[in-house]
Amino acid sequence: PGPDAYSVIPNSSLIVARTATKSNDFRYTLNSGSSTYTEVQTLLQGRGIDLTHKCFLILQGEVESIAQMKPKGTSEHDDGLLEYLEDIIGTAALKAPIESALAEVDRLGEERAEKVARLRIVEKEKVKLDAERKEVLAWLKLANEHVRALSRLWQYYLWKCLENDEQFAAQIEHLEKELEDEREHNQDDITHLELPEKHCKERKKAYEV
Repeated sequence: PGPDAYSVIPNSSLIVARTATKSNDFRYTLNSGSSTYTEVQTLLQGRGIDLTHKCFLILQGEVESIAQMKPKGTSEHDDGLLEYLEDIIGTAALKAPIESALAEVDRLGEERAEKVARLRIVEKEKVKLDAERKEVLAWLKLANEHVRALSRLWQYYLWKCLENDEQFAAQIEHLEKELEDEREHNQDDITHLELPEKHCKERKKAYEV
């Protein structure tokens, strides 16, 4: 009776004993019957008791052995005090996931570096294309101003000719033809010059995607 009372499950009692001799020999018994270390270890591990590191059954000599352990193993298959404690605590099970996560971090770092390098190449190409675009736009602006100036000039000539319509009728017809030819000629030039600007916009749009 009481808050700490409990009931024993039938056939669940387990008595384990280890006898040590002066010659450093050990004898194991299980429920008063002779047993081996392997049998006891397997049975207790199935019930959550670790005998691999002798957490519950440990002698003074074993304590001294633990005290003499090197701080950390020098290789993957070498155990030191750190590895010993990791096995006891259970953090050794996290070693593989941590290494996997670190490998993933390295992979992502390399992938990021590759993408950053590609981005810088694209940025340089964009700067180059932008400079070319500005150059083409400046040229088109000058060409447009040139066409406008020619148009004003021909209009002036036409106006002068219209002052004496009868005298300069033939000249007016000739000038009108030249004006039309010049307009058509300049229109072809402007259309041709607009192609590089369109090409630059298409390349810029492709890089932005």
